[in-house]
Amino acid sequence: VLQPSGCTGFGQEFAARHSNAWGDYTADDIINGTKQFVKEHPFVNPKKIGCMGASYGGFMTQYLQTRTDIFAAAHLASAAPKHYDIEKVVKTPIYFTLGENDMDKPSMYESVIEKFREKGAEITFKILPNMNHREACNAAYTPESIEFLLSHKKQETTE
Repeated sequence: VLQPSGCTGFGQEFAARHSNAWGDYTADDIINGTKQFVKEHPFVNPKKIGCMGASYGGFMTQYLQTRTDIFAAAHLASAAPKHYDIEKVVKTPIYFTLGENDMDKPSMYESVIEKFREKGAEITFKILPNMNHREACNAAYTPESIEFLLSHKKQETTE
């Protein structure tokens, strides 16, 4: 598991690097770390790398799709799908879960998800019944979501 900028356990300065950066330093750490891991481990199939995260990690998971094309699929858990550059995000199949009682209501995202779909994005959207944000983060990783990640393979990688 990569420990990018913003993680705890490496001192205050390292933990605070992501503050007000909205993913920039953290995304670079994750992209470079993933590439280095693949380079050092020849058993890893670079066309079958998935990406997942919950809450801020879900935000990062989506943001990463606008910065690189190394991921075959992504799972966002309890993270608001942002508009970003929809043209970039639609290239990666996305599995998105959100608690029914999350502070951000699922109905807030239906129009955003529809915009992604209109651009050709493959998005599976699951509402987790009777769950708040924390509960949905904890319950997001199911056999179905893992199968979603495992079932995708990059056809072409340009990086």
